Amino acid sequence: MAERHVSEAATRIARQRAVLTRLDANGLPLERAEELLAELQRTHAVQQEHLATIRAEQRLGLRDGDGVLISSQPTMIEQLAELHTQLAGSSAWAERLHRLTQVTRRILHADGASVAVREDGLCHYVDEDAIGPLWRGRLFPLKDCVSGWVMLNAAPAAIDDIWRDERVPAEAYRATFVRSVLLVPVGSGQPVAALGAYWSCVHQPTDDETLLLGRIARVLSGVLA
Repeated sequence: MAERHVSEAATRIARQRAVLTRLDANGLPLERAEELLAELQRTHAVQQEHLATIRAEQRLGLRDGDGVLISSQPTMIEQLAELHTQLAGSSAWAERLHRLTQVTRRILHADGASVAVREDGLCHYVDEDAIGPLWRGRLFPLKDCVSGWVMLNAAPAAIDDIWRDERVPAEAYRATFVRSVLLVPVGSGQPVAALGAYWSCVHQPTDDETLLLGRIARVLSGVLA
């Protein structure tokens, strides 16, 4: 069902492109035509992202094969919409960050979530929501922590067992509950932060979880802007 809507959107964009080409030939300024086409393409991109989330929810057992909800739990899309509403209703930066970590933990069914920002070559853990203390308020060299690795490489890090990954500073994790980690960069170009989800048992982060955390990271990018 969702795939049909996206396919229809792609067809509409192709038709609109043809219309805009004709309009340009009949006097519509090319710049205006390109603006209209860009707007249509943005709409299509949003629909594709929506479809990817629905597919993830199907794999997680929240929807059936037709995309119909079979769970009473709020969907990821609904929770992301709720997050946008909550953040819009708060002007305090710290409060917005904490709401974001709370929603991150809930959406990913994780035992913890954190936000670390880049500050003068250091990784500063500014907020967290977890079953036990993580690193809020602490600073680490970017090259000496996984969040720093994610920012320096502008790439996600999915670690099923922290004790078997050389990117993990063992001493920093020893006093925590963390056994598995998923971290994604925040910000286009050179990342300005990292958003993390943590589990207390061995857990292989999935592509779906990476996709969902990446969507939340885009919300966080707006908070940090």
